[in-house]
Order: sequence, then structure tokens, then C-alpha cells
Amino acid sequence: MTGIRIAATCPEGRSGRGFLSDLSRGMVARLFRVFFSFMFLFGFSFQGAVQPWAVSRVHAADAEQPDHVGRVFHVTGEAIGSVGSEQGKPLQANDELKKGERIVTKAGAVAILKFRDGATLTVGPEGKVVLDEFVFNPASSETKNTVQVEKGAFRLTSGFKTKKSAVSLRTRTATVGVRGTVAEGFVDEHLPEFINLPKGLARMETAGGVIELTDGQYAASAAAANRPVDSQSLPQAIAAQGVGLLRAEIGDELPNGTPLTPEQMRADALANRMPVEQQISGGTDSVSDGFSFMSVFRSMVRWLVQWLRGWVASLGDWLDRLAGSLIRQALAASAEEAARSLSLLVKAAEVGILEPVVGSPTSQQLQAREAFQQEAQRVVPDAQAVLAAHQGNQRDQNRKNILESTQGVVQGAASVAKDGQEMAAIVKNAVDASPKGDGEVASIIVREAVSAKGVTDNANVASLVVQAAASADPGVAGMAAGAAVKGLPESLQAGAAAQVASAAVKAAPEAAATVASSVIQVMGAKVAGEVAAVVTLAAGASSAAMVAEAAAKAGGPESAASVAAAVTQVAGSAAAATVAGAVMASAGSDNALKVAAAVAQVAGSAAAASVAAAVAQKLDPAAAAKVAAVVVQVAGGAAADAIVKAVAGSVGVSAESFKQNVSQAAQSPEIAQAVKASVEIKEQARANGDRAREADDKADKAVAPAEQRQEGGKVEPAPSPSQPVVAPSPASGSTSTGPQGGATTTEVMPAVQLPQTPESRAMASAIASGTSVEVVIMQAQRSGEMNTSQIIAAAVAAGIDPASLTQAAISLGINPVEVASAAVAAGADSAQITGAAILAGGDPGTIAQAAIEAGGRAADVAGAAIASGGDAARIATAAMAMGGDVAEITRVAIQSGGSTGEVARALIAAGADTGAVMTGAMQVGGSDRVVAQTILSSGGDVGAVLAAAARGGMDVRDVAAAALSAGGSAGSIAAAAVRAGASVGEITSALIRAGGDVQSVVQGALQAGGQPYEVVVGATSAAPDQIRAIVDTAVQSGMDPGSAESAGAAGQQMESPLIDNGNVPSPS
Repeated sequence: MTGIRIAATCPEGRSGRGFLSDLSRGMVARLFRVFFSFMFLFGFSFQGAVQPWAVSRVHAADAEQPDHVGRVFHVTGEAIGSVGSEQGKPLQANDELKKGERIVTKAGAVAILKFRDGATLTVGPEGKVVLDEFVFNPASSETKNTVQVEKGAFRLTSGFKTKKSAVSLRTRTATVGVRGTVAEGFVDEHLPEFINLPKGLARMETAGGVIELTDGQYAASAAAANRPVDSQSLPQAIAAQGVGLLRAEIGDELPNGTPLTPEQMRADALANRMPVEQQISGGTDSVSDGFSFMSVFRSMVRWLVQWLRGWVASLGDWLDRLAGSLIRQALAASAEEAARSLSLLVKAAEVGILEPVVGSPTSQQLQAREAFQQEAQRVVPDAQAVLAAHQGNQRDQNRKNILESTQGVVQGAASVAKDGQEMAAIVKNAVDASPKGDGEVASIIVREAVSAKGVTDNANVASLVVQAAASADPGVAGMAAGAAVKGLPESLQAGAAAQVASAAVKAAPEAAATVASSVIQVMGAKVAGEVAAVVTLAAGASSAAMVAEAAAKAGGPESAASVAAAVTQVAGSAAAATVAGAVMASAGSDNALKVAAAVAQVAGSAAAASVAAAVAQKLDPAAAAKVAAVVVQVAGGAAADAIVKAVAGSVGVSAESFKQNVSQAAQSPEIAQAVKASVEIKEQARANGDRAREADDKADKAVAPAEQRQEGGKVEPAPSPSQPVVAPSPASGSTSTGPQGGATTTEVMPAVQLPQTPESRAMASAIASGTSVEVVIMQAQRSGEMNTSQIIAAAVAAGIDPASLTQAAISLGINPVEVASAAVAAGADSAQITGAAILAGGDPGTIAQAAIEAGGRAADVAGAAIASGGDAARIATAAMAMGGDVAEITRVAIQSGGSTGEVARALIAAGADTGAVMTGAMQVGGSDRVVAQTILSSGGDVGAVLAAAARGGMDVRDVAAAALSAGGSAGSIAAAAVRAGASVGEITSALIRAGGDVQSVVQGALQAGGQPYEVVVGATSAAPDQIRAIVDTAVQSGMDPGSAESAGAAGQQMESPLIDNGNVPSPS
């Protein structure tokens, strides 16, 4: 440390420095220099001479593999680095650092070392550290870093986050294991050691015991035999003095480093890519050339060289011991000035605060300690403010370093990655290791993952990495998708936006709305329709309204009509009304006519009335009359009465009087303009639908395993929602023509496509020539050659739109159940068929059962049936009884309009697993507490609810509080939460804060295996006035009394306003 310049008087009366200089000119030193120089000259020369023989042949590929652990980031003054017995060399910026390297700084010097994971180690003046071990691989998400701090001030700031992290600092008295950390302090053999933890978690262990540290805590250690003393026993003034010394020695902030060359960045990335086992073994693999006399001779030579170098090292140790007493006398002089800078820490040692407690203190000891406390307050009166400012600044610096490290590591990984799959694995692990919902870090990870020119900067790799990020944390799916698109070259962004959005939503369907919003915000309103369409395709029709609302809001009011039309195009006419109503939230009344006309054009006359009512429901009667008028003109006069009646009902006026208003409104020029615009928007919607299907297919292929991509990937049918579409034959390509012209892309899964028969070909030909679906079916009936099921199957094989087919068949008097069953069995989309059959008059429950029995996917069928007006509870239980996935059924039932409570109650009563019901309900969104309380009040098991909440990333504290308010036992809830994997400290604190009995909560958490220290800290942070009851309960449950007291004191200090709003600092 700087500032240590007090002269010590030696026996001869000269200063310590002068005495040591005389010693260096003495006979012993001359003997040492001659002998040491000779042996090292011989040793290195001999080793160099035999090295070509002694070293086995090395793989050429391994010879190129870097083996450094990091680089010098910045040096002020002079710092020396040496490995083993090598002669030290001055360190310069960007020099490589090796495993086992010893770093020594001179007076006034500061060296900042940067490990390959971006973590930094700052070494203060006259400091000594040894880089004992370092392993880092972002693909396997592993970090291991062990640093020996022998002397001086230091600060370790964490970098890139990994799932498996083992970082430790070893001092002369203690080993400090750290995680997610800024850890700093100083080490000097003449003073107690000081450790400060501005951020993270730490475990400080000596031969005398162990303490745990969390954000903002500090500790001191006087001897290895003593247990460290934490901040509960040390006044804040001690830490304030320590922080002041650290700031003087090593500063507050990291300076700007010298940029790495491309070759250096590549070397770092290659070293990171090296398998962990190879990093541990040294980076090279030897290849034996077989036994020979020469190999034996080489081994003997190597052994001799190592023995000689070891002997020299032993000689050096002997000489060190010979001069040790004299050197110690000189170094002892430094303690006087250091003691002045750290007067309170030294005084704490003098009054016995750093010594283990043996029996009760004497009155003299108590007086001394009381006097010390008063002196500490007098010396540093603003200690609390000093510490708060410093800890906050260091947390900010750590965040900055994490972001920069993440950028550097991922950018380097992309530059040397073999393929997109390798990058996807790195991205998944990186996002998984980051705090949940940290969109800023996720954005950097994804953006840099697609940064390598010509390697990862394409839509397919972007799709892969976004899917990986979204699957690791659905909460960042939106920001990840936006970052991936923005990270691509500008020329590729527009073409990749929909594909990337689709990949994100398939990994995290619950994030569909945020994905659409994020991508549109990046690309602008020009892609709003296409992105909204592809997101709806990927998430399913049940999400259509939510996606449309988010997309219209992101694209702006002018995009509302095109967004609603595009979403309706892919979701189907059954979703048209909810989509139109949803976009009105951002469209505003000025765009109402445009929205209503566009959606009605796409959805068709059958849905016109419901569309008009949905758009008009929040308008005044005059504006509503214009909406009705424009929809009548789009849908045709046959639907006029139904439209007028529906709109009148939505605004609460008489249908008879409203009809006159509609007739008058029809003369308005606005109506004609909106109708004209709707025709153009409809064509745009078709085009957006086609592009969305293409992008969706590309996303499937991009994220599919290699073997599936070679076979062509996944292909799904994607017909238009309301117009009959003729599917191509297997050999005819993928473009077909609808009855009103225009190319429509459809793709049919080979597994369900029926072979073309003369009948189906005749139907396809008739549809292509403009014949209506009803006429085609009637002609088939009159021929008498096919029964109803065969007619439906042939129509499906002919490519007729399933929804149009179903509605037409039912309108001709065919039983809806028979139509639905035959269409689904023939391979038609089960959700579309179900919705169409119910809208045409079929019973929802009966139709749903028939569709599932015919092979329809239970969740899809249930969602469509409920969205079309079916009883959610009845249909959900029926779908489950027929083998449907409980979580999926729960999700779609609620998303389609069912009440969470009704659906949950019905499913649980029917024997559904509570955890599965909870999982499905969570995926819909909403308040964690409300969802949990609803499930619990519906008869759900507390343990299963908590386990599902923990797996789903919910705030388990809210869930536990909900369980308590639902009448559960505090102890049982605590135990269930701990077994479910909840943070012990957080759950304990939350339950007590919610009114749970303190002793019951503590006892329940401990009996379930909760970490005792965390239980006590969490409990006392919530109820500091009950510390005695908490500590006694913990001790009765088997906790060490000393640890219990320490944890209780730590919890008391954590009491802050943050706790009042539920943000309990977690010791876990």
C-alpha cells in the first residue's frame, strides 16, 4: 500500500532501508547472486538445449490453442509478472497472463488484470497476488477462478455470468468464496485483514469458523485461528476508514483500457472455446511415439532439470529465512503509517473485538469497548453516508463491467463459433445464468451473437439464438427478438424480422404480444401487419386479440386496420370480432371505419355483425351508425339487419330508430373512402399472411435439428380463414388460386394429405372455376356416389377451406357433429373446424368431443370451442378426460375467455394435477398473487402450487402470501415453499410480513431443509423486534447458537423501506 514510508531504526542505528542495502552488498548476498545466476543460467540453458528432445510431439491443432487466463487491462507505474522460477518482466497493457503467475506492484503502482470472462482484479501499490487457477468456458457455462492475495489493496469485480461458478480469494488468514460480486479489501501481515462486499454473496472461512456476507456487509480477520468478525460486531466507521484507504490506493472506477487487436480478441475467444478439461490440463495433448531408449533418456533429462530448479528454489527459501528477521524489521516500519489510516481497525484489535468470545467480558473490557464505539462515532461521524455512496458506486461499476464483459465474451464466441447451434447453446446458458427478466443483458447477448460477419449475421442464426434466449427466460423474449433483428446488417433486417419473431414466440408463446411489439418498434409500422400475422401463427389463434392490440399500439393508430386485417387473415373469422375490438384501444375513433371495413372484408359476411359491434361498442351512436353503414356495404345487404341489430345493441339504442341513422350515415363520403381502402387492405392482408406463413416455415427449419433440416423441416397447412383455397398436388408446387384470383401459398403436411381422387379433383376444378362451396357439396350429394363423410373427406383433399366447407355443409342440413368429425378425420385443422361448426349452430360440447375423438388436438379444440361460446369449465374437463394436456387446456381455456376460477375448480374437481393447472394459469399472465389465490381457493394443493410457481419464475413470495390468506398454515406453507425450491430467506420474510406466526414459519422452513442462516436472516429482516424468539426457535431446531445470533443481527440490519413494498433483500 502507498504511504508506507516510516523509517525503522535497526540495531546499528541506520534506517531499515539502508540496513537492507548493506545486507545486499554483503558476502552472503554475493554468494547468493553468483550461485543463483549460475544455476539459472545452467538450468534454463540446459532445458532449452534438451527441449526439442524432451518434449513429446504435440498435435498441430493444439499448438495453436492459447493457454492464457486473461490480460493486463491497465497499469499505472511499474508492475512485474513472473511464472514459476522465471525472471519477472514488467507488465504492459494487453500482455497475456498465465496460470500461476505472480503479480507484484511497486510503490505508487496500480495494476488492473482482466480475466477472460471479463472479471477484473485491481492490485494496489506494493501488492502481491498469485493467479492460482482459472477456467472459463461460456458454452458449458463454467467459471473457476482462485486468486491468492498476499499483500496490498485489491478489488475483484465480476464479469460474464455462468451457471457453474466457483470464485475464491485466499489471504494469509482466510478463504473467501464469492459469487456475483464486487469484493475488495487489503492484506498486510502487520494489520488485521479487511474485506468489504459492496455487491454479491460471500463466504469467509478461517480455521476458527465461517461467516456469510451479503450486499453491503464487511468483515475483518486478525488471525487464521480466529473466526472472522462481521459487520454486526464492527462499527461502520471501521468500514468507512477501510473504504477511504481503498479509494486512495486503487480508486473508484475502472479506467479505459487499450483496445485489443483482432488477433488478441481471437486468441481470447479460442481460449474460451477450449474444453474445460483441456484448460485444466494445460491446453495441449501429448502424443506418444512409443518406447525408445531416447525417450527414457529424455525423461531422465527432464527429471534432472526439474530437480535442479527445485533445488535452486529450496536454496532461495533458505536464504529468505536467513534474512527473514532483518527484512521483517524493515517491513514492520510500514505498520505505523498504515495504522494511522486504519486507526479504528487497529484499535478494535487492541480492545479485543477481533478475538473470539470466551466467557463473559469483564467490566474493564466492556468499558473499553464502549469507549471504542464512542471514539469510532467521533472519528468518522458520517460513516453510514460514506459507505452507502461507495457501495452504490461499486454496484454501478459492477453492472457496467458485466454488460461490457457480456458483450466481449459473446462477440468473441461468435467470431470463432462453428455454427449457429454452438452460438445458441452459449446464448441459452448465458441468459439462463442472468437474473430473470434482465432484458438489457439478454439484448446484448443476442445482439452480439449475430455480430460475426459472414458467420452468424443471418436470419437463420438469429432465429436460433432468439429461440434459445426465449426458452431460457420467456420474460426477455421480446427484447431478445428486437435485439436480434437490430443486430443484423441493415439490408437483412426487414426480411428477417418476421422469421425471428416467429422463432421467439414458438419458444415463449406467452410472450407473443411483447415479441410483436418489440420487433415492430425496431422496424417501424411498415412491418406491423406481417409481424402481427406471423406472431399469431406461431402463438395460435387464441392469442390473436392480444397480439393485434400490442402490434397496433407499437405501429401507431394508422397501422391498426392493416394489423387487424392481417391477424384476422391468419387467425380466422372466428377471431375477427375480438381482434377488431382489441385494436380499437390504440386506433382511436378516427380510424374506426377503416378498422371495421378492413376486418369485415377479410372475415366475410358471417362475421360482419360481430365485427361491427366490437368496433362500435365504445363509440357514440352517431359514430356507431357510420360503422354499421360501412360494414353493411362491405358485407352486402343480406347481412344488413343482423349488422344493424348487433351494433344497436352494443351502443344501447333501439334497432328500429338506429336503422334510420345507418341509412343516413351511408351517404357520407367517409363510407365510400373506407370501403375503397378496405379492398386494398384486404389484398395487403393476403400478402402479409403469405409472407407470415413463409417466415413461419423458415423459422421452423432454422431451429430444427440438423437431421430435420436436411429432410426439409416441419411443414404445416396454413389456409386462408374465410376463402376457399385449392391446395396443390404433391408435385405441383405450393402456389394455388382462390376463386377471386390472387396467389395464395398453402402447404399441407404429407402425413395428413389425402390422395387425390377423381371426385376431389372434380371439386378442386369446380372451386377454381368460381363455383361456390355449397353448390359443389350439393352436386356431390346428388351424384349418390359418396356418403357424407366421403364428401367431406374429398372436399378437404380438394383443398377447400375447412371453415367455409363446414359452414356450407351445415347450412345444407348436414349434422354439425358429422361434418366436424369427418373434416377433422380427413386432416383439416381441428380448431378451425370446431369454431366454424359451433358458429354454424352446433353444440359446443358435442362438437368439441367429436373433433377430439376424430383426432383433433384436445387443447386446440377446447380453445376454439370456448372462444366460440362454449362453456369453459365443461369443455376443459371433457378435453382433459379425453387425454388432453392439463396445463395446455388450462391455458387455452382461460385465454379463450374462460374464468380462471371456474376452469381451475372444474379441472381440479375432475382429478387434474394442481401443479399442471397452476402452470397453465401462470402462462396466461396476470398477478402472481391473484392466480395463486384463485387456484388455492379452487381446491389446489399448496405444495403443488408453490412448486409450479417456482418452476414458472413467479414471485413465490406473493404465492406464499396468497396461500396464507387462503387459510393455510404458515409452517406448512413455509415447508412446502422450501421443498419447491423457493429462496429460503425470501419466503421466510414474505410469510412473516404477510402475518404468519414467526416461530411456525422458522420451524417449518428449517424442518424442510432450509439453510438455517438464510432462514434467520429472512425472519429477522421481516420482524426485527422478534429476534429473540427467532434465534431461540432456530437454536431449538439444531442451529449453532453463535451462527443464529450472527444471522439475527444481520437480518436486523437489512430492515429498510425496500422491505415495506415487498422487495425483501435476499440472503440466498
